[in-house]
Amino acid sequence: MSTFYKYVQLEFRLRRFFEQWLKLVPALASGVFAFALYLVTLAPGLYTEDAGDFQTAALTLGIPHPSGYPGYVMLANLWSRVAGHSAFAVNVFSALAGAVAVVLLFQVARELKVRILPALAGALALAVSLTWWRQSIVAEVYSLNGVAVMGMLWLAIRWY
Repeated sequence: MSTFYKYVQLEFRLRRFFEQWLKLVPALASGVFAFALYLVTLAPGLYTEDAGDFQTAALTLGIPHPSGYPGYVMLANLWSRVAGHSAFAVNVFSALAGAVAVVLLFQVARELKVRILPALAGALALAVSLTWWRQSIVAEVYSLNGVAVMGMLWLAIRWY
């Protein structure tokens, strides 16, 4: 092989690599925006209703109430061991899960051949919607459930 051919092949590989990474920039930007928004408005500690129950269960590996939500409890416990053993850390886990769900929604829209701006608008609309926002700033299972649903939907679309 000639040296010129090797350089052309390398240039082609690098271009393809950077094009793939550039496709992730809007998705990551929507996730960073959502996570920053949730961190600014995050509940600082124990919260009312089920959130206190989930925070306590996640820190002690207990059962919050019938059905138990074992996936949330175990993942939040693992996160709290890394991020700090506190109710605030469990709230941050929910905020992170909410932001990941926003990123996955963007990815689902892009897999369905939606253009970048409408996909970004849809992801940001989810991020700032009142119900999603409220559930992402306290220890609740809905943000992790959103990650599971969006992740499975994204994988199903990619697989099909």
